[in-house]
Amino acid sequence: MAFFDNFSKKVSDASQTAIQKTKDLAEITKQNSAISDEERKIKANYEKIGKLYVEKFADSADEAFAEMIAQIAESNAKIAECKKKIQEVKGVAVCPNCGSEVPKDSQFCPGCGTKMEVPVAEAPAVEAPAAEAPAETPAQE
Repeated sequence: MAFFDNFSKKVSDASQTAIQKTKDLAEITKQNSAISDEERKIKANYEKIGKLYVEKFADSADEAFAEMIAQIAESNAKIAECKKKIQEVKGVAVCPNCGSEVPKDSQFCPGCGTKMEVPVAEAPAVEAPAAEAPAETPAQE
C-alpha cells in the first residue's frame, strides 16, 4: 500500500505544480498585457505632444525640430495633392462645411445643405479672325 500512497502523493504534487505553473503563466500574460496597454498610452501621448508642438511652434520651432516639421509640411502637401487627384478622378468635390463628397455639378451638399461653389467652366478661347491684308497686286512695269 505504501507504493500507492507514494504514487498518489507524487501525482498530487505534480498536479499542484502544473496548476501553479498555469496560474503563474496567466499572471505573466496579464502583466504583459498591462505593460502593452501602458506602452500604447505612452506612444499615443508622445504622438499628441508632437502634433501639439507642430501646431503651436511650427513657425518658430527649435532648430532640432525644423527639418522634421518641414518634412511633415511637405508630406501634408503631397497628401493634399493626391486627395485632389482622387476627387478629380471620382468627379467629386468636398463640402467645405461637413467634408462630404459631393458630385462636382451639385449646387448644394446633400449631407448638410451648404451651397457649393460650382467651378466656372472656362470657355475655349475663340480667336478673332485676323484682318485680312489687302491682296498684293503685281507691280506694273
